[in-house]
Amino acid sequence: RRDASPNDRESWMGRYSVGVLIPAERAKTWKSVWECVEELLAPYSADVEVEAYVRPCDCIGQEAEHAVRAELESEFEALQPPGRRYRNEKEQETWRQFINSDATKAHRAELLAAHPRKDAPSMYDGKACPECNMTGEYLTTENPDGRWDYWDIGGSSSGRLSPGYHPKHNPEGEGNWEECSACKGAGTGCGRCGGTGVATSYGKSPFGLEIVPLRDVAASIKVYPPTALVTSNGEWHQVGFFDWDDEGDPDRDSWRAAIAESLDAQRDRHQGIVCVQCHG
Repeated sequence: RRDASPNDRESWMGRYSVGVLIPAERAKTWKSVWECVEELLAPYSADVEVEAYVRPCDCIGQEAEHAVRAELESEFEALQPPGRRYRNEKEQETWRQFINSDATKAHRAELLAAHPRKDAPSMYDGKACPECNMTGEYLTTENPDGRWDYWDIGGSSSGRLSPGYHPKHNPEGEGNWEECSACKGAGTGCGRCGGTGVATSYGKSPFGLEIVPLRDVAASIKVYPPTALVTSNGEWHQVGFFDWDDEGDPDRDSWRAAIAESLDAQRDRHQGIVCVQCHG
């Protein structure tokens, strides 16, 4: 299985969900569950400092990436009727199908391979990269395994692993979504909600929905898999970068299968799984 590297900054994506496996002996009280999650996530804190080391700068190849992205967007626009915009919800799906197609992915790889700046440091707004000053590497004490700057059990992921859960309508009907405050639910042309008319809110589900027996998550985990899985030995597993509504992500199906297989292997040794909302 291809696991995402924790120090790949492309994986830092704002809020995302993490499933944390809880041993039976730690799943008896809210306090013991919280302490267990705290221990398992601690090594992945972005606030942990390590001995100074040199790491490649994330600016390498960014100019090439942006240039290729712009070219692909131009090619997509050329295929659309003149005088229209594709940023509404329906046409965003057309864009996702285009950008995730095998033909486009192959074309993107060809364009990147041929770009003269694919392995070079990048400038930002006409200025040298402030991290590496165009050297391509820099000295840092940041945690190479850092994945989050804060987390909470549940949050807007509250109840999502419960049987029958849907991200817009949890089992109690309270939901983890609310009317978008920017467009008041209209959706049209709204940048905050992407034209959907709704935005994520913090769920109000009780603790009983946060820790779910592994035997009960088989169906929901395949439909709405968390972005990552942390096992009770502290290992972080992840394939690709997405959250529950990112149906266009090419890694989603492979992660659904991988996480279901992993949970089957852990089923006898764990009481349940807790859904944690992380921010990174």
